[in-house]
Amino acid sequence: MKPMLAHNKLWRLVAMWLFATAGMAFAQAQTRHSEAFGKQNNAPEVSAKTAAGEEEEAASRSLAHASSQDNPREEYQQTRQHQVFVLMDFIVNTFGLLTTLEGVGSPFTWSIRYHLPLPTTRHWFALEMGTDILLLFYDDKYHVSTLIMSIPIEFFWGFRRTPSFALYWKVGVGAFFAINRDKEFYILPFPAPTLHLGLMWDFSKLLHLRLEMGFPGLLHLGLGFGF
Repeated sequence: MKPMLAHNKLWRLVAMWLFATAGMAFAQAQTRHSEAFGKQNNAPEVSAKTAAGEEEEAASRSLAHASSQDNPREEYQQTRQHQVFVLMDFIVNTFGLLTTLEGVGSPFTWSIRYHLPLPTTRHWFALEMGTDILLLFYDDKYHVSTLIMSIPIEFFWGFRRTPSFALYWKVGVGAFFAINRDKEFYILPFPAPTLHLGLMWDFSKLLHLRLEMGFPGLLHLGLGFGF
């Protein structure tokens, strides 16, 4: 009887082990099925959220691009530079090289400007400060008879329509000084106005071409350097 009882106990232990093993396997299978079902249900929601986010980002980029296209000046605000320009009056200097004004001499003029952009958001405003120098030579065109100098401060307003070209106008006021051949120094008792309409052409981020007409001078042509 005792061997039979021991044999029965052994089978009971084996049966209990098999039952526990089967139960654990079934529980694991149920867990995996639930996780897979949950992922399958959540996949369209996640995909929809991802697609919506991509569409929103694309729309935002499209609106930003359209805004910069509608108002190129806003895009330019990020690249405005301080500039130094050197200009010469093409017409006056050419005339001075070819002929001489009787009683006055041969004129030669050049200008230098420092372009200071103002911290604005929608418009390209700046101040330009510098000097205009007019030299009058004797008939021999080697000796200076009179030096006339203007030191203006000008308000600049630019309009950029393409990445390379910009139109601008500027108005200012400055003082005139003159020194004649006898080294007599004169200061004009009234401020001298300036008014110019110009075109700026950017060769690169560092090199610019400027063409402007107005007063003083007739047609200024020069190069600028940005930094």
